[in-house]
Amino acid sequence: MDYNRPLTPIPTAEEEEIAEEQEGEEFRHEIEEAIAVSLEFQAHQFQLEEVIILSDAEYAAELQLQEAIEASNSAHVGSSSSSPNIPQEAGHEYEQNFDSTQVGKGKHPRSGSQLDCSPKRLRTGSPIAIVNVQCRICFEDKQLSKIFESKGCSHGFCHDCIARHVLSRMQEKLVPIPCPDPNCSENLSPDDCGGILPKKDLDNWCSVLVEADIPLSQRYYCPFKDCSTLLWKDDVQEVGTSSGGVIRQSECPSCRRLFCAHCGVPWHAGLECDEFQRLDPSERGQDDVSLLALAKEKQWQRCLQCKSVVEKDSGCPHMICRCGFEFCYKCGSQWKHARVPCECPGWEEEEEDE
Repeated sequence: MDYNRPLTPIPTAEEEEIAEEQEGEEFRHEIEEAIAVSLEFQAHQFQLEEVIILSDAEYAAELQLQEAIEASNSAHVGSSSSSPNIPQEAGHEYEQNFDSTQVGKGKHPRSGSQLDCSPKRLRTGSPIAIVNVQCRICFEDKQLSKIFESKGCSHGFCHDCIARHVLSRMQEKLVPIPCPDPNCSENLSPDDCGGILPKKDLDNWCSVLVEADIPLSQRYYCPFKDCSTLLWKDDVQEVGTSSGGVIRQSECPSCRRLFCAHCGVPWHAGLECDEFQRLDPSERGQDDVSLLALAKEKQWQRCLQCKSVVEKDSGCPHMICRCGFEFCYKCGSQWKHARVPCECPGWEEEEEDE
């Protein structure tokens, strides 16, 4: 046993407690440092994963700068050492400096300042990291460039949700179209959505807005289905009027076709408005109207039962239609009895002639 070795003092309970506290403090400090390093690493990773956006103008400027450097490099490398503008020593140094741009770095030949010509550093502005914003309708994270910006308010909604909102309102012709935020009093405009909606939908939106500005009592539409142009009643071009001064025959300024402004249908040539109104709705087509106008001109009669047009070329006025209905050709009324067929004033004259 080595009695000369100094004895290790036995720590007291208080010293042990202090030592444990120190160890715990050191351990907590190490944990905090590890957490800080981890957070810093994650932030660094996030920055690396962000896509750097450069505008077209910036990208074009970078390409021009690269081309200028390469062109200058080629020109100076191929130049003669006896150039009157650049001394031989300066030209040699110039070539060396521009040769170093092949690896991305070099010195300005006059100022001697360090250049970094690598593509990753050729930017005219600071890198712009993509920022994600949550849409307040679909609650999805969208890039800031995909978030709608209104001139009247600052509520954030993605382009897709705004487009659906506008189209649904236009389908019902509910204008003006408000901001989707229920607490916002601002309205959207076609100018706000110019980069979101197709031109066809924007034109339709403008048409709906114009229509909404016209009072219902003044709205009029061209009756031709392939036109349907919206007209002011005051703008309806008068071509002819009825005996009572009512505008009848009019011309659409868009398709240049005639229509009856009183009946609201394509022009019923040969028929008065009251005659047209007495027609069954199924008989108001353009072909039917043309046939009835011709029948009126030729003084043909119509069967009261089947509505067929009948032409008599000879014989008595007693007509029997193919459907079995009997009527008087002179007045068109039903043939009631052989001796007293109708009250037509010309019937007696017809009998006397026979």
